[in-house]
Amino acid sequence: MTLGAAMLSILCGLLWAGLDAARKGLAARVAALPLVAALTAAQTPILATWLAIEGLPVLDPRYALAGGGAVLLNIFALWMLVRAVAIAPLSLTIPLLSLTPVLTVLASIPMLGELPSTMQGAGIALVVVGAFSLGGGEKVTIVDEAEGRALRRAALKGRLLMIGVATLWAITGPVDKIALGYASSSFHATVVSGGIALGLFSLLLLRRQLTAFAPLRKEVPLFSLAAVFGAAALGVQLLAIQLTLVSLVEAIKRAVGMVAAVL
Repeated sequence: MTLGAAMLSILCGLLWAGLDAARKGLAARVAALPLVAALTAAQTPILATWLAIEGLPVLDPRYALAGGGAVLLNIFALWMLVRAVAIAPLSLTIPLLSLTPVLTVLASIPMLGELPSTMQGAGIALVVVGAFSLGGGEKVTIVDEAEGRALRRAALKGRLLMIGVATLWAITGPVDKIALGYASSSFHATVVSGGIALGLFSLLLLRRQLTAFAPLRKEVPLFSLAAVFGAAALGVQLLAIQLTLVSLVEAIKRAVGMVAAVL
């Protein structure tokens, strides 16, 4: 890995950590799915400005499949993430996202022909072990056996959903890199962000949940900061994966995120 790729990967992790912190502050007032929809919608004009500065690229027709795939993978992953944390404890679900770097290695081999070295693989493994260590068990008080069975079923369903999220995001990285072979980073970032926003807004419209956005009117400064972090994080991540292995970017992002979460 070159110094430039390492610096971009670390910056990517810091930006995602900043977005996570801002989202945590907003999540106390806005439900998760409307919040993600609003943030992706707000960051899209920022990314579109980047695209306007660079100019439209010469598009390869093959981009449609890769770009559309990236949008759909992210929409399904975000929906599953919200469902998982809604029905199961965070300590039993969020650590499973640390599987993403390992699953990204497995996805990148057939999709991109990328295979980390022994040392790089060991580093990815350490990140996964560290994440699971930080996500140690949460104590849950069980009143009776019926409640216990219900909680165990919910926990199992939540964990399976989160494994699905980790798998989808592991595939998304290689798909992003394939898409960048057919279009520019600014174009792909704008398409992905706008596509996710459109998909989630459509879902919320079908559920008649558009009123869930109302509390954001009182959180304009923090929401604006989160949108800037989100746009920058996505843009830097796309630049980083063009310079090094997708699995390494995911591992560094996860490691930086864990440290930032502890701090």
